[in-house]
Amino acid sequence: MARKPTYEELEQRNKDLEKVAVNCKRTEVALQENEKRFKNAASDI
Repeated sequence: MARKPTYEELEQRNKDLEKVAVNCKRTEVALQENEKRFKNAASDI
């Protein structure tokens, strides 16, 4: 049977997951901006 994580371990895991979420959001925003640029460039052709 697996042991239960300590409060400190859970707290650290939460911080790690928050960093992942922030990076995902930044990536999403960057992709949306690139999509807009691509659409603008493609419409100019």
